[in-house]
Amino acid sequence: MKLEVFEYLIAIEKFGSLNKAATNLYVSQPNLSNVIKSFENEIGYKIIYRNHQGAQFTDKGKQVLMIAHNMVKEKEKLMKINLNHQKVSLKISIGNGDYALKTNLSYS
Repeated sequence: MKLEVFEYLIAIEKFGSLNKAATNLYVSQPNLSNVIKSFENEIGYKIIYRNHQGAQFTDKGKQVLMIAHNMVKEKEKLMKINLNHQKVSLKISIGNGDYALKTNLSYS
């Protein structure tokens, strides 16, 4: 289970549909749908119904959504802890094999 699932659920709640959420998350709608289906399979119950009106959360889905909001808030708290430290380092790799762009960023 990845934290991004919770961020995705919050976006689905905010935009009311998987398509609009995917657009605003800069992911494809099929990918977003697959992530949600995999998450539902992992936890063992359906959390979202998809219909012509968009995405509707089930009763259990609404409970998961509350947890999602808490998880994202906790992530933000973790990120703020690092603001008090002297150095932040970030590695970025784009591509693979012979065509990889690798960058290391550091700042104080």
